[in-house]
Amino acid sequence: MDSDRNVYLSTDGGRAYKFSSSGVKLWTFDSGRELLPAMHIDGTTMLPAGAALINRTLFNVRVDCTVFALDAISGKLLWSTKAEFKAGSDTASVSAGEGVVVTACSDEGWAQGGNNKIVALDALSGKKLWTYVPANCVYNFMASIVAGSVVFEDSQGDVYRLSLSNGNLLWHAPAEARHAWSTATVAVGSNNIVYAAHNIVDESGLQRGVLTSYNLEDGSLRWSKHLEFGANSGPAVGDLTGTGRGPLSVLFTIGTNPDIAKPTWLQGKEPLERPWMGDEPLNPHNLSDDTKPARIMALDALTGDLRWEFTLPDWHGVSANDTLENNCWPDSFANPSIGGDGTGYVVGESGRVYAVRDKNGDGFVREADGEVSFFDTYRAFQAAPAIGPGILAVAPCNGLAVFLQD
Repeated sequence: MDSDRNVYLSTDGGRAYKFSSSGVKLWTFDSGRELLPAMHIDGTTMLPAGAALINRTLFNVRVDCTVFALDAISGKLLWSTKAEFKAGSDTASVSAGEGVVVTACSDEGWAQGGNNKIVALDALSGKKLWTYVPANCVYNFMASIVAGSVVFEDSQGDVYRLSLSNGNLLWHAPAEARHAWSTATVAVGSNNIVYAAHNIVDESGLQRGVLTSYNLEDGSLRWSKHLEFGANSGPAVGDLTGTGRGPLSVLFTIGTNPDIAKPTWLQGKEPLERPWMGDEPLNPHNLSDDTKPARIMALDALTGDLRWEFTLPDWHGVSANDTLENNCWPDSFANPSIGGDGTGYVVGESGRVYAVRDKNGDGFVREADGEVSFFDTYRAFQAAPAIGPGILAVAPCNGLAVFLQD
């Protein structure tokens, strides 16, 4: 979303759109027709990553790892660079800041999902600046660019800080032992603290989430909090009091991922297995009765102490209205967002857009007190809510919904 409250949307059909706040389509960019040469990976021109907008320029990456820049006013192509062989279609994001564009891609020999390289390009010219190969692959890549550096997390929970100018490693914080696969991401607060989430496998074989904070300067550990359910989305850091003067909080979600929609001949049988994960079932952290619990939490950003929490209704089965033919296959939640009035916005597998706020500051969030409300889109989410002055935009797997303040 830009300062004029225009909304930008990328789709797996390979098109990018710009809409006014009133819903008028201002332009369309077709990356398959207008971005040459045409690419043929998986027979598609999808845009697997969330775009980045800075200085009236929109940056994105195609599934063949062609990174490109568009003029946000006109939608015209400014430059494009084939940075690597491909970009995994795993709902990653492009980040941009301090004159540099950063995204995740992979080389031709990479057969797993996600990506195995981080690439950086000059934001003005598209010239490739550097490549970095982390210890593990990255899923749902979303980097934070801050103070001449880029901070990100890999699929095992390891956190990295690289020099933005040359890609040199400044520090690497490995996740704790018994780490497990996670699609979570990091956030850097205005307090120069890095917040990262990942999963571990406990003694009973169930996945549990861990939220950890590190000092941005040197990667030293500040605190680590073990959570009841899995952590598969990133945190948001901000003032949840709505005063602009309150202490920082970390808004975070935990929960069990939905099942994947099965073909008819598999319905009623054991969960599908991910082919690249051997015999590990899709949801090893499901409870024994197959319910999928979920919770929204607000933590003190300095100490990790719980400020408040809200337990959502249990989910069951696949995500909202998923079918084999039209399969969103999200995590339990997308990343949350925090509005300027202190309201937290949460979306995920249920298709509901939740607005949550501890209005009276008593440390409890209750529906009866008008502190929780929701709107049902009836489709699950991969994308985080976008917020501007008097506007909220959300992108479920079947489109775009925009809410305007009275």
